[in-house]
Amino acid sequence: MSDPGAWADLDDQDSVDTTAEEPKTYYTNVDDFVRNSLRPIYRRPINARTTFWAADWWRHPEAVLRLAAMWRSWEQARHDPATGMATWLRDTVDYHMNILMSAQGPFGTSQDTCDPGEPLPYTQPPSALFSLSSRTNSHVTPMPRDDVSKRPSYNPNHSETSDSLTP
Repeated sequence: MSDPGAWADLDDQDSVDTTAEEPKTYYTNVDDFVRNSLRPIYRRPINARTTFWAADWWRHPEAVLRLAAMWRSWEQARHDPATGMATWLRDTVDYHMNILMSAQGPFGTSQDTCDPGEPLPYTQPPSALFSLSSRTNSHVTPMPRDDVSKRPSYNPNHSETSDSLTP
Protein backbone atom coordinates (compact mmCIF):
# COMPACT_ATOMS: atom_id res chain seq x y z
CA MET A 1 0.00 0.00 0.00
CA SER A 2 1.40 3.41 -0.93
CA ASP A 3 1.89 6.21 1.53
CA PRO A 4 -0.63 9.04 0.81
CA GLY A 5 1.81 11.52 2.31
CA ALA A 6 4.24 10.84 -0.53
CA TRP A 7 1.85 12.54 -2.93
CA ALA A 8 1.33 15.66 -0.83
CA ASP A 9 3.96 17.70 -2.65
CA LEU A 10 2.11 17.24 -5.96
CA ASP A 11 -0.67 19.47 -4.64
CA ASP A 12 1.76 22.20 -3.61
CA GLN A 13 1.49 24.99 -6.21
CA ASP A 14 4.77 26.49 -5.00
CA SER A 15 6.65 23.50 -6.43
CA VAL A 16 5.40 24.12 -9.98
CA ASP A 17 7.87 26.01 -12.20
CA THR A 18 5.80 28.64 -13.99
CA THR A 19 8.82 30.58 -15.24
CA ALA A 20 9.77 28.11 -17.96
CA GLU A 21 9.85 29.90 -21.30
CA GLU A 22 8.20 28.33 -24.33
CA PRO A 23 10.63 27.44 -27.12
CA LYS A 24 11.19 30.23 -29.60
CA THR A 25 9.54 29.87 -32.97
CA TYR A 26 11.30 30.17 -36.31
CA TYR A 27 8.31 31.92 -37.91
CA THR A 28 6.69 34.80 -36.06
CA ASN A 29 3.09 33.89 -36.95
CA VAL A 30 0.96 31.84 -39.30
CA ASP A 31 1.20 34.40 -42.10
CA ASP A 32 5.00 34.36 -41.89
CA PHE A 33 4.85 30.55 -42.15
CA VAL A 34 2.43 30.55 -45.12
CA ARG A 35 4.28 33.32 -46.97
CA ASN A 36 7.86 32.15 -46.41
CA SER A 37 7.59 28.38 -46.10
CA LEU A 38 4.40 26.86 -47.44
CA ARG A 39 3.92 29.00 -50.58
CA PRO A 40 7.44 28.70 -51.97
CA ILE A 41 7.64 24.95 -51.31
CA TYR A 42 4.10 23.67 -51.93
CA ARG A 43 3.90 24.33 -55.69
CA ARG A 44 0.83 22.57 -56.95
CA PRO A 45 -1.37 23.55 -59.86
CA ILE A 46 -4.51 25.29 -58.62
CA ASN A 47 -7.22 25.24 -61.28
CA ALA A 48 -10.38 26.24 -59.34
CA ARG A 49 -12.11 23.12 -60.73
CA THR A 50 -10.53 20.20 -58.89
CA THR A 51 -7.94 21.92 -56.70
CA PHE A 52 -8.58 25.12 -54.79
CA TRP A 53 -6.66 27.73 -52.86
CA ALA A 54 -7.56 31.26 -51.81
CA ALA A 55 -4.98 34.03 -51.98
CA ASP A 56 -6.89 35.62 -49.11
CA TRP A 57 -6.66 32.42 -47.02
CA TRP A 58 -6.76 34.56 -43.86
CA ARG A 59 -10.45 35.38 -44.52
CA HIS A 60 -11.39 31.73 -43.96
CA PRO A 61 -11.48 30.81 -40.24
CA GLU A 62 -11.16 27.05 -40.88
CA ALA A 63 -8.12 27.68 -43.08
CA VAL A 64 -6.51 29.92 -40.46
CA LEU A 65 -7.01 27.24 -37.84
CA ARG A 66 -5.62 24.46 -40.05
CA LEU A 67 -2.67 26.52 -41.27
CA ALA A 68 -1.85 27.62 -37.72
CA ALA A 69 -1.92 23.96 -36.65
CA MET A 70 0.41 23.12 -39.54
CA TRP A 71 2.76 25.93 -38.55
CA ARG A 72 2.84 25.02 -34.85
CA SER A 73 3.41 21.34 -35.62
CA TRP A 74 6.20 22.31 -38.05
CA GLU A 75 7.85 24.26 -35.23
CA GLN A 76 7.91 21.06 -33.18
CA ALA A 77 8.88 18.73 -36.03
CA ARG A 78 11.91 20.80 -37.02
CA HIS A 79 13.59 19.76 -33.76
CA ASP A 80 13.52 16.06 -34.72
CA PRO A 81 16.35 15.54 -37.22
CA ALA A 82 15.54 11.88 -37.81
CA THR A 83 11.89 11.66 -38.82
CA GLY A 84 10.36 14.98 -37.83
CA MET A 85 9.81 16.37 -41.31
CA ALA A 86 8.75 13.04 -42.83
CA THR A 87 6.18 12.56 -40.10
CA TRP A 88 5.03 16.18 -40.36
CA LEU A 89 4.57 15.88 -44.13
CA ARG A 90 2.63 12.62 -43.89
CA ASP A 91 0.51 13.32 -40.82
CA THR A 92 0.01 17.07 -41.05
CA VAL A 93 0.65 18.59 -44.47
CA ASP A 94 -0.85 15.80 -46.57
CA TYR A 95 -3.90 15.62 -44.32
CA HIS A 96 -4.67 19.34 -44.00
CA MET A 97 -3.72 20.42 -47.51
CA ASN A 98 -5.98 17.74 -48.99
CA ILE A 99 -8.87 19.20 -47.00
CA LEU A 100 -7.96 22.82 -47.68
CA MET A 101 -7.57 22.26 -51.43
CA SER A 102 -10.66 20.10 -51.94
CA ALA A 103 -13.96 21.28 -53.43
CA GLN A 104 -15.57 20.72 -50.01
CA GLY A 105 -12.84 22.65 -48.16
CA PRO A 106 -12.87 26.28 -47.11
CA PHE A 107 -11.48 27.40 -50.49
CA GLY A 108 -14.03 25.43 -52.55
CA THR A 109 -15.57 28.55 -54.08
CA SER A 110 -12.30 30.42 -54.74
CA GLN A 111 -11.44 31.26 -58.33
CA ASP A 112 -7.73 31.85 -57.64
CA THR A 113 -5.40 29.78 -59.83
CA CYS A 114 -1.72 29.10 -60.41
CA ASP A 115 0.23 26.99 -62.87
CA PRO A 116 2.42 24.00 -61.95
CA GLY A 117 5.64 25.19 -60.36
CA GLU A 118 4.26 28.57 -59.27
CA PRO A 119 3.85 29.48 -55.60
CA LEU A 120 0.35 29.31 -54.18
CA PRO A 121 -1.68 32.50 -54.75
CA TYR A 122 -1.19 35.04 -51.97
CA THR A 123 -2.69 38.32 -50.85
CA GLN A 124 -1.11 40.11 -47.91
CA PRO A 125 -3.43 40.15 -44.88
CA PRO A 126 -4.18 43.44 -43.13
CA SER A 127 -1.15 44.33 -41.00
CA ALA A 128 -3.08 44.23 -37.72
CA LEU A 129 -4.54 40.77 -38.32
CA PHE A 130 -1.48 38.83 -37.17
CA SER A 131 0.27 41.59 -35.24
CA LEU A 132 1.15 41.72 -31.55
CA SER A 133 -1.81 43.96 -30.81
CA SER A 134 -4.34 41.64 -32.41
CA ARG A 135 -6.02 40.13 -29.35
CA THR A 136 -9.05 38.85 -31.27
CA ASN A 137 -6.94 36.13 -32.87
CA SER A 138 -4.73 35.25 -29.91
CA HIS A 139 -6.01 31.68 -29.95
CA VAL A 140 -4.20 31.09 -33.25
CA THR A 141 -1.56 33.84 -33.34
CA PRO A 142 1.67 33.59 -31.33
CA MET A 143 3.90 36.43 -30.29
CA PRO A 144 7.13 37.01 -32.25
CA ARG A 145 10.22 35.00 -31.34
CA ASP A 146 11.72 37.79 -29.26
CA ASP A 147 8.62 38.05 -27.06
CA VAL A 148 7.52 34.44 -26.52
CA SER A 149 7.20 34.97 -22.77
CA LYS A 150 4.04 36.98 -23.46
CA ARG A 151 2.52 34.45 -25.85
CA PRO A 152 -1.13 33.73 -25.02
CA SER A 153 -2.06 30.14 -24.46
CA TYR A 154 -4.57 28.30 -26.62
CA ASN A 155 -8.10 28.56 -25.26
CA PRO A 156 -10.49 25.97 -26.75
CA ASN A 157 -13.41 27.80 -25.13
CA HIS A 158 -12.63 31.07 -26.92
CA SER A 159 -16.00 32.75 -27.29
CA GLU A 160 -15.37 35.32 -30.01
CA THR A 161 -16.96 34.68 -33.38
CA SER A 162 -15.12 33.98 -36.59
CA ASP A 163 -16.14 37.46 -37.80
CA SER A 164 -13.05 38.72 -35.96
CA LEU A 165 -10.92 37.34 -38.79
CA THR A 166 -12.57 39.59 -41.34
CA PRO A 167 -10.77 42.93 -41.67
